[in-house]
Amino acid sequence: MLSETQIKTIISDIESSQDDYGFEVYAVVKSNRNLSQLQRIAFRETEQENVRLELKTDILQAIANECHDVSFSSIENLANNQRVFYVLEQNEDYNPFSFVSPTDITFKSSEIVNVTGIFFRIAKNGESIWAYQHVWPMTIPNKSKKNIIAKALRIDNTDTFEKIKDPLLSISRKFDLLVVQNHIIFKNISLMENVFNLEIFIRAKAQKVINSFESNAVVSNVEKIKEYVDRHNKKTIYSKRLMRIENSIVFGLTASELEQKVNSTARWRNAIHFVDGKIEISTYKDVELLIDLFDERYTKSIITGVEYDTDVKTLASN
Repeated sequence: MLSETQIKTIISDIESSQDDYGFEVYAVVKSNRNLSQLQRIAFRETEQENVRLELKTDILQAIANECHDVSFSSIENLANNQRVFYVLEQNEDYNPFSFVSPTDITFKSSEIVNVTGIFFRIAKNGESIWAYQHVWPMTIPNKSKKNIIAKALRIDNTDTFEKIKDPLLSISRKFDLLVVQNHIIFKNISLMENVFNLEIFIRAKAQKVINSFESNAVVSNVEKIKEYVDRHNKKTIYSKRLMRIENSIVFGLTASELEQKVNSTARWRNAIHFVDGKIEISTYKDVELLIDLFDERYTKSIITGVEYDTDVKTLASN
């Protein structure tokens, strides 16, 4: 998993040495079989006008501006709804951008109606950073050909208008997410959920947590946790909460060790109840308390003894 430090180093290098990076633009074209393919967009480049270099300046600057003074958080913290970029490593179960790699296939104007996105390849020393920009259907002028779109022509000092018959490709000066070393770096959660099926990843993470509870046999009713996650059909709000504790070190405790620690803690001894050596789970509130316990949400200051609600935290180094 890429660390925040590694990502910030990459962003800093883009910001400080833009001239050292190569730059290519690719269209994401959706086929009849609903498969995505990259096709390289060729631009007419002259001394007077070079759209590719203009886009390079704008996109690299957008990355520098957006990522310069922000935090990067692991995808497990998605439920915290922070104003950060989330970092997700693609795997064999969830890899929406597996098709992303350089290609010599040239994009043709006839494919404009099938474009779903634009990828900007930013390359240096054989390494590629991919900046993605989503293309919504309404942003392709003249795609449906329902309206008349015209361009102005200056003829004999008179402005006349000529009908544009074909759809136009519109490229914005922004990006929606980055793909770096097989990691997706994003802050637009809705885009990932609605377009790239992030739900698949979230539910898989939640299932791993359920499997952990089944394996260590520390709770009395794993089925209640499953019910908690599966509420509200396709909404993943509860799966997001559960995946926060996938890597909790509390899973390393035995049931008896956990019971001893809970009963010796003022915060938990009256909230978490053990029956026959297992945490009693009978309501959704019990599940949420269980998540808070394993997330170690509440932290006590070693100086003042004051307890803090730490929804978002980072493990301190020695």
